[in-house]
Amino acid sequence: MPLESLWGDIRFAFRIFKRSPAVALTVIGTLAVALGLNATAYSFFNAYVVKPAAVRDPGTLYLASWENRAGFVHRLSWMETEGFGRDMAAVFPETYVSMPQFVTRINARPALGELVTGNYFSLLGVPAFRGRMLQPSDSAAPGSEPVVVLSHAAWLRHFDGDPAAIGRRIEIRGVSFEIIGVAPEGFVGLDLLPRDFWAPLTMLPVLEEGPSLFGPEQPQRLEVIGRLGATQTEGSARAAVMAWAQRTTASNPPETQAVVAL
Repeated sequence: MPLESLWGDIRFAFRIFKRSPAVALTVIGTLAVALGLNATAYSFFNAYVVKPAAVRDPGTLYLASWENRAGFVHRLSWMETEGFGRDMAAVFPETYVSMPQFVTRINARPALGELVTGNYFSLLGVPAFRGRMLQPSDSAAPGSEPVVVLSHAAWLRHFDGDPAAIGRRIEIRGVSFEIIGVAPEGFVGLDLLPRDFWAPLTMLPVLEEGPSLFGPEQPQRLEVIGRLGATQTEGSARAAVMAWAQRTTASNPPETQAVVAL
């Protein structure tokens, strides 16, 4: 593995620790295994994905975020993601929104999922192995469409690879979801930790109590990933993200104002 790729993996690990310290030990183990397998790295601004991403044109995908003056990586509110998608369309013609680490159980076994907007799979160019993938209509309104796509590994683990699993229902935090599809083997998401399932982001208010992503509180829990436009470069995208972040956080307390795009 090239030295710069290894250094990129290390930098990514530290960003993960700052963003989600609760999973730090798990990430360390995953990172060690992945480095031992000499995995390929792809650029997400200055972050790297350890395992090869089985997606279309992975080099044009960017996690748009920034650090504030306090040194923390910013996560976005729902309103911020909507503003980003609207204001940055010339830089990122396509974006999806994700809550990337959703811990639960499936059939009494621990499972790690990701809640995403319905264009997640189409933007990444990931087809269904069985059934169908999420689509925009699945995340059209909060609380609608309790559907789920399983990873190939989760399908094998929980259903022994039974094709009849499509259409069956599983419980996620006490809520019944219909299995609509199985992702292709090899696709486990874009983060260090492999995902077991993907469900619509709009189901979050049904799955947990507390301030709603779509309510007046606007908790900052989300990531936005965009596909770089044909005329853009990584440098121009980073500069555009930085300018947008500074405008967005200009009225915030000083410690939460954006200082560097990632």
